[in-house]
Amino acid sequence: MAWDKNKPGNVKLRVGRQQILTNNDALETALNRDHNFPGTPTADDGEHFKITLHAPLADGPTQETDKGFLYLKDVSAKAELFFEDEDGHEIQLTTGGVINMAGVMFLAGAQDVSGAKTFQATLTMSGANIAMAGAETIDGVDISAHKEGTAKAQHDGGVGDHTHESAGVEGGLLTGFGAWGSKSKDTVYLAATDGFAMAYAVTPGGDSAFVGYTDGNNPPTTIRTKMGEVHDGGLNNSFIFLPVRKGDYWKITCNVTATVFWLPIGV
Repeated sequence: MAWDKNKPGNVKLRVGRQQILTNNDALETALNRDHNFPGTPTADDGEHFKITLHAPLADGPTQETDKGFLYLKDVSAKAELFFEDEDGHEIQLTTGGVINMAGVMFLAGAQDVSGAKTFQATLTMSGANIAMAGAETIDGVDISAHKEGTAKAQHDGGVGDHTHESAGVEGGLLTGFGAWGSKSKDTVYLAATDGFAMAYAVTPGGDSAFVGYTDGNNPPTTIRTKMGEVHDGGLNNSFIFLPVRKGDYWKITCNVTATVFWLPIGV
């Protein structure tokens, strides 16, 4: 049976009746392919079982205001599903038997993401490790040292907030030593950074004795190091070295004339 829009024609009533019934059968067969069309009235008549798209289009449909189009187009000799919006923007929905996810970022699951991505608000990551490969920079600062070794262990242990440009206990990359500074013996100083206090004395006669103090008190009371030289008739050279923490006070005492220096770290 086939639909014939030209029937019934100019024929007798009994012939025309049969042609009408034949056309109705052809319509029912066509509609039954994708629709619920039982032939007797029901509440869900015309609902879809599936949607069959007849054949791939050579080109996308002509755009229309307030209209959208779902259709097939051939891609590499395979029919793929496309959608076109009212502005003529065409989106390929399938590719090679799967959903086309090009340019889409998943909310969950593993995914390879390429190209530059810009986050307009705070990016919060929890419960996951970040594995880096290639060039690792944040705001132009090299953080590749965090992939392995001491720096990674520090982060795993929870150092807390820190920058990758500053120094010291924050856990960032050290910028080296600051400038040497001349200081005086028997004088209390507050360390603005971590650093080293050093002093030496040259005595042509007599004994020399250095004591290095440093702690959180002003003046400091904790002796951290000592150095003494007993005069043996020659020229005495004595030296003391005192590491100091940022925020602590320090003082070097000496019973003879001494030269004292301060060398800061990370300035």
